[in-house]
Amino acid sequence: MPGPGNGPPGDLYVDVHVRPDPRFERHGDDLVTRLRVSFATAALGGEATVDLPDDTQVHVEIPAGTQPGSVLHVRGKGIPRLDRSGRGDVHVLMDVAVPTKLSRRAKKLLKELEAELANDEAEAHAS
Repeated sequence: MPGPGNGPPGDLYVDVHVRPDPRFERHGDDLVTRLRVSFATAALGGEATVDLPDDTQVHVEIPAGTQPGSVLHVRGKGIPRLDRSGRGDVHVLMDVAVPTKLSRRAKKLLKELEAELANDEAEAHAS
């Protein structure tokens, strides 16, 4: 196909500017995002939905005993790869919300939980 004004064909250069999304960090074809979950969800496990930049959603399973800062991996939901087929991954960094204000009842329940967990740990070490 001839170039402009019937000139010789040439290369097309396109500058693409990607608007940053404050919810994500990009690392090559992979995306990193944070997911804030309650202490109870982190301890007991559960499910959550993560909104992606392309207006789709992905469901993640949160395993029981999830620790703050742990990362869940969702394969194939990241940025489309330019040099081959497929997509990168989404890495979901777990941010566990610790309540800052507790009712008297909540404090009592947490103290009971702490005592129960200490008892469980002592029994485990005795075995």
